Amino acid sequence: MSGKYQKRFNKIPGWIGSKDLRNRARTAAAPNAFSRNRKMPLQDILLCTLAKKGKTGSMEVRKFFEDKGGGAGVSKQGYFQQRKKVNYEVFAALTADYLQDFYQGDEPLRWHGYLVLAVDGSKVEVPNSPENQKTFGAVTNQHGQTLARALLSSVMDVYNDFFLDIQIDTISASEKELARKHIAPVKAIIGDAPCILIADRNYPSLGMAHILEEQGIRYLFRLKTGDYQKERDAMEGRDEEVLLRHTPARLKSMKKSTPELAGTLTTTGSTQTRIINLKLDSGQEVTLMTNIPTDISTEEVQQLYLKRWQIEKKYHTLKNKMQFESITGKASVYVYQDFWAQVIVYNMIQDVMHSANEEAELRGMEKAYTYPIRVNENIAIGLFKDRFVKIFVEPDEENRLELLSQLQSDIERYVLPVRVSPTSPRTRHPSNKHPQNLKPSF
Repeated sequence: MSGKYQKRFNKIPGWIGSKDLRNRARTAAAPNAFSRNRKMPLQDILLCTLAKKGKTGSMEVRKFFEDKGGGAGVSKQGYFQQRKKVNYEVFAALTADYLQDFYQGDEPLRWHGYLVLAVDGSKVEVPNSPENQKTFGAVTNQHGQTLARALLSSVMDVYNDFFLDIQIDTISASEKELARKHIAPVKAIIGDAPCILIADRNYPSLGMAHILEEQGIRYLFRLKTGDYQKERDAMEGRDEEVLLRHTPARLKSMKKSTPELAGTLTTTGSTQTRIINLKLDSGQEVTLMTNIPTDISTEEVQQLYLKRWQIEKKYHTLKNKMQFESITGKASVYVYQDFWAQVIVYNMIQDVMHSANEEAELRGMEKAYTYPIRVNENIAIGLFKDRFVKIFVEPDEENRLELLSQLQSDIERYVLPVRVSPTSPRTRHPSNKHPQNLKPSF
């Protein structure tokens, strides 16, 4: 059983109780918050937020103190009042601290020496309050009702299953602009490690390619049908290096949104890139744009692009298995706090699952199963959520490690076969309000 994630887990109580984190948790509006001894100090507020199960506020607080081992507890109103003083960026800091420990070691899986990241946006449901409609914007549904919605953008490591950064913005925000905001936080986590960023059709642009190359990041974009058509028509093969001219027409919109970047591209004059025309197993034709070196074959790049689907699957995990969109309260601050808190919990669950899957795969090989096996993610989430508080309030390090080992052993009991099905077009099926294959585990 790998002990590396257990060492990371053991650092969390120290991080949460540190003076540095207390300072990060304060907002400009409450610079002296969390200085007094209260029934629910900052450490408990953070743990209760991380342990969120989508219940009512009163039940969340009640369950937290039950799992903690009793105590007077606080009222729902007292808990919410303290939550409003917490700077949501404290959860981003916890995420960075946790992941830096992973990426600074030899644990990360790589492809040809590169970390492989995917970026994508997703519309998310937030409480339909006037404050959230003002903060994030709104959409109108088929019944003419106005509903608050936000845009969530994220960067995920598709081989190691971690979310490195999220950006929460208005529903009308630009996915490209949010992608640029990811760069600094991601680089702070992975350092100078070589990486490739995979993105779908909403992201390719001369500006994005330039920014990523300046940061030393390889890119792999899928192009839209009409993107750089002149250069594509001139190609003689399906995989060629081409020169994309920075014409006035191509820089027109950029001159309005980012004039400084447009000026830089005007000076450079062109972008050298690699364009690949592919036909997927499904029969769909796609065109990719990349600066991955040509000594990596067309077929390998094609298989790499298909890994982008991992971020779509993990959005499904967040929304449908972790009740990501079940926000604590109506205020906008809870949206930021809860989204970031659940990303931390998701990453910790994946950390345990990595170790559990290693053990499960070895057991499957020993028993000569027909198919490889992996642990059941939904069950793993439920077990982790159920024991989260008890693990992290345990003061004795050895006892905490024993609780973690027991958690992993229990997760390993629930496994599924990994079957590779033929690629086929996606079909939509009508389902009940409570489908049998999408029941939550907590």
